[in-house]
Amino acid sequence: MEHYLVRRCLKWIDEEAFIFTSYQLGGEKVVTRSMSEINFLYTARQGYIIEIGMRTTG
Repeated sequence: MEHYLVRRCLKWIDEEAFIFTSYQLGGEKVVTRSMSEINFLYTARQGYIIEIGMRTTG
């Protein structure tokens, strides 16, 4: 079950990355090449609302 939850969380992160990048590039077609870092700051329990955010680096 734990692996299922990790995969689901990574799917949500990938979807957020797509939304963020598409907006930044004005609707260009994009694909995920890699994720260099993921920081889980807090434990999420059933019923919690999860916020996923992105920022550019460089």
